[in-house]
Amino acid sequence: MATDSAVARLAIAGDLAFAVTFGGTLHIFGIEDKDGPHRVGAMPTDDAVRGIAIDGDLAYLAAGADGFQVLDVSNRNAPRKLAELPTSAMATDLVAQGKLIYLATEEGLEVVDTSAHTEPRVIGRLQLQAIDPRVALQDGYVLLLTFDQGLSVIDVSNPALPRQVGALRLPGSRGIAVSDGHAFIVYNPGVLCIVDLSQPEQPRIIAEIHTPEAAIDIVVEGERAYVASYSSGLWVADVSDPSRPRAVGALRLPGMACLAIKGKTLV
Repeated sequence: MATDSAVARLAIAGDLAFAVTFGGTLHIFGIEDKDGPHRVGAMPTDDAVRGIAIDGDLAYLAAGADGFQVLDVSNRNAPRKLAELPTSAMATDLVAQGKLIYLATEEGLEVVDTSAHTEPRVIGRLQLQAIDPRVALQDGYVLLLTFDQGLSVIDVSNPALPRQVGALRLPGSRGIAVSDGHAFIVYNPGVLCIVDLSQPEQPRIIAEIHTPEAAIDIVVEGERAYVASYSSGLWVADVSDPSRPRAVGALRLPGMACLAIKGKTLV
């Protein structure tokens, strides 16, 4: 189903897909029918929204220069903004864990408490150089991936005092997924790198495999890694043995910028 422009990020919640576009719109689609999605609702957003997470009737946005936003999506036909929180720099991605939001900005990491969802507040901050950062969670650690530096491993056992404990230099990094103690990272000019996180202070590369150029996003489900390439489309690898990934398929879909998984369906 067409949107106003290319989809920047996707989040799946039950039978709904929440898509934010580069054109500045949040679209809500029903995806319960395998024959195709149907539009449920939409609302305008800042055109710099690059991250979204869903928690029940709430949607959280990393909204670029507008910082962090909380939306009420209980009425799927007419979502509305509940709160907005300025950030120290452009907000580019986020991940939710309970009432805490780990928000990636171009100055590092901010930890946001949403216990009062109409009055979110920053309770912790770690300043790091960060160009186009992405963020993921792994067993009490935040993984901050930046285009210029690569991977930073951040201990958030005390959310008020996040601290960097490990790093791995991977310039050109674009996307990250976490599964079973490993980080799966795509970086330019076209490489999938698999990182062992069993020792957070010393993340180490255990395998690399070439992907199509312009790989920009990745999701991992079970024994498969799915990579979105803006120039080529979808590329699939078997990662049942993370130390020996192998390409198993591809589908030409130029312009693909993001991915999400619902069961056995790739969105």
